[in-house]
This record gives sequence, structure tokens and C-alpha cells, in this order.
Amino acid sequence: MKIISLLNTIFIPVQRNGETYYMFLDSGCPFSFSKEIDEITSDDLELNFPFTLSLGDLEFSEVLQELSHLVGIEVAGILGLDFIMAFDNVLIDVRDETIEFNRSDFYADFELKCHFSQFIITSMAPIQEDYEALTVFDTGAFQCMSFKPIFSDYPTSLNWRFVSFMGTKSMNFSKDIELYLDGTFRGKHLFGETSDMPVIPFRYILGMNFASKYKVLIDVANSKLKFKDSLSTPLLNIEDSYSPGIQIKIIDNKIFVEHIRENCPNNLQVGDEIELSGIDMNSINKVNEIYNKLMYRPNNKPIMVKVNGFNQQLRMIDMFE
Repeated sequence: MKIISLLNTIFIPVQRNGETYYMFLDSGCPFSFSKEIDEITSDDLELNFPFTLSLGDLEFSEVLQELSHLVGIEVAGILGLDFIMAFDNVLIDVRDETIEFNRSDFYADFELKCHFSQFIITSMAPIQEDYEALTVFDTGAFQCMSFKPIFSDYPTSLNWRFVSFMGTKSMNFSKDIELYLDGTFRGKHLFGETSDMPVIPFRYILGMNFASKYKVLIDVANSKLKFKDSLSTPLLNIEDSYSPGIQIKIIDNKIFVEHIRENCPNNLQVGDEIELSGIDMNSINKVNEIYNKLMYRPNNKPIMVKVNGFNQQLRMIDMFE
């Protein structure tokens, strides 16, 4: 079935009574919940076998609101690990925006052993194999993350905020981090690094900036993650990019400044409204366009926008200078 990929993560549209509800696929959340709908069925997923999963009615409205403001659509709920584990396997293809269930003919380029508990647990090693440690594979994480400071010698972008079930936290981005899986080098990737979290029983997150490069089979029946190179064009590029020094949120199809980062080169304030030309703000995929054009710009060329209705040129700085 078709999904919607926003900022490299997965949203599953559910049709009910003429309404569309967008559910966030988050394997880093043990349970599924929604205040809008009470179950997911075979009809919702275009399945040819019986399936029903009841959804809890949990009080995470602030998280859903923050997530909705981040991606620019109303997020009705979370499909967590209990949803994924209801199937033999789940195949996700972020770039082609599809998801399949109980696939029997998937051939991987490589695979990882994992086990399923409250999370999908595997292991990886950033920088060098000696750093290997417990890792959560998390479809709800926009990027790989480390909860131990080890990236001091790498290009770093400071003072980014992110939404979690434990509230709004802060992190730094580091790029060109070597990534090893089962002792094999799997390229250089962007990592978030934070110490702004409570004690957790794992050190790393294998996130969607890595997974979006592949077709990924979450093989529940065989306790494996299987990866096949995707030949499709990336929907979002965060590395080797430039930034106006802010973070944004999208409310009622309007863009607002949410956070001013360190060394912001522009005269902006939290709450300022930004208008970008050439973007359909009614499009379901608008956040990808906004980020590619404004937030993760591929060059340092200034961009003309409107700020609170007045023309203003925004300067760009190297995210990792």
C-alpha cells in the first residue's frame, strides 16, 4: 500500500467514514494508540487476510501535536511495535513510499540479527568497531543517534531541538560518522548526539536517515532486519547542506519560526511567520519541499522570503562549519 514519507519517516493513511487519518509508524514505541480511531483492520491496509489491532486511548496529545507541527499534517496516532509484531514481516520503502506485509520473496543485500522485546534491539558501531553497543532500530527517529558523547572530532551542528515521549530535548548533529554493522563498514552518516535524556538501556539508535537508503524488511518471524539498496531518488538530503540558523513548525499550512539556533545569521524571532514562494502549502508533502528549499539548502545562496508579510533575504550558513 502507499504511504507518505515526510522527513524520511513513515505515515500510513487510514480511511474511515470519508475521513483520512494519518498514523505515524514508530517502532521505537512499544504500543499503538490514537484518540481518533480505535482499531486498524485489513481494509485499512489493503490486506487479503484477516487483521485487526485495537488502539489504546493514551494521553500523549502534546507529543502528537508537536509531531503534527513538525511535519505539517495532523497526526492521528502512533502505530508502534505491537503493530509491526502482528505480522511475520513488514517491508518499508521510504523513497518509493510503499509498505507491504508478510512478504515471502524478499532478497536482501545484507541483514542484521535482532530481537523483539519492547524495542527492536540490534547492535552497531559508529566511528570504529570498538564502539559497538546495544542499538534500537527506530522508524520513528529521523536520524541515527548516540546517547554517549563520542563525536568531538567530527563536523558538528549545535543546538537542535527534537520531540520525544519524554518532552522536548536538545541535540547536536555530527556528520561523516563511519557506521559499522556486524563489523562491515556501511558508509558515513549523520548522527544526532544528546545527553539530555534519562538513563536508557541502549547506547545508539539506528534511524531513518540510514534506513531510507534501503528497502528494509523487518523480519519478525526470523528475528532479523534485512536491507536492500534502494535505487530511487532520495526525498530529503540533510548532509552537505546550509541552514538559515532556525527551526520551524507548520501550523494550519503556515510556517513559523520555532527555535533560533546558535550563530543564526538572520534577524528573526520565535513566532515569526515565513512565506516561501513556489511551494503548495496545501500539499501533503510540503514539509519535504520546505526542508529541501529552506532548512537543508544544497548551497549557500541566500533565499528571498516574506517574514510577517515583508520581503526579507535570509542568509545561509554551513550547517557544520
